[in-house]
Amino acid sequence: NTQLQKQIDELTSQMATLQATMDGITDGLTQQCALRCPKQKSVAFMAQLSATLQNPAVGHVVVFDDVITNEGQSYNNVHGIFTAPVNGTYNFNMIASTPSDPNAHGLHLFVKKNNVEVAYIFLDQNLSYWLRRSTDVTLHLVTGDEIWVEVSYGKGNHAL
Repeated sequence: NTQLQKQIDELTSQMATLQATMDGITDGLTQQCALRCPKQKSVAFMAQLSATLQNPAVGHVVVFDDVITNEGQSYNNVHGIFTAPVNGTYNFNMIASTPSDPNAHGLHLFVKKNNVEVAYIFLDQNLSYWLRRSTDVTLHLVTGDEIWVEVSYGKGNHAL
């Protein structure tokens, strides 16, 4: 019996040594991953106008001041600019509508990336019905790139 107990004690000691070794390997891998594989930052925003924007001038940056979601805090609802916090591929979707007007009118909006037009919506000549348009654009951005919506054309009495 003492021989059997001695073997059990030896195997128990070996198991403890193996467990300690495995714990050390696991800790080392976890640390390496934390250094080499940083956690991805979650970025998403959704914003809208809180009131009708009447006759915005050409060059006016549309400020979507009613923020519904701003995960990552990358959309600025004071200036209307989204700033990419990390390099990556981003998708932007814009929906715009304008009421009918019996007179000739029009409104053009550009989505801009660092002052370069990357998408647009034209809201023109809706004489007897509300007009609704949408566009989306997928862009590769680097940290610090800026995206905004700007009025590029306005004619007559127009609202957004």
